[in-house]
Amino acid sequence: MERIHRTVGSGSPLGPQIGFSRAVRKGAHVVVVGTAPIGDDGTTVGKGDVHAQTVRCLDIAEAALEAA
Repeated sequence: MERIHRTVGSGSPLGPQIGFSRAVRKGAHVVVVGTAPIGDDGTTVGKGDVHAQTVRCLDIAEAALEAA
C-alpha cells in the first residue's frame, strides 16, 4: 500500500520560511491547522461578525481538505 504524504500551503509568503502548512496528509489522515478569517487580500473577513468569520474559517479548511 502506498503511503501518501502531502502538505498544503496557506498562501502566506512566510509559510516556506517558517515551515507552516495549512493541512498535512499522511496516508488516510488529514490535519488542518491555523485557520483564521483572512481574506484573499490579507485583511480580516467579517470584523465584529462571528458568523462571517466562522464561515470564512470553514471555507478555508474545506479548501485545504480538498487540496490534501
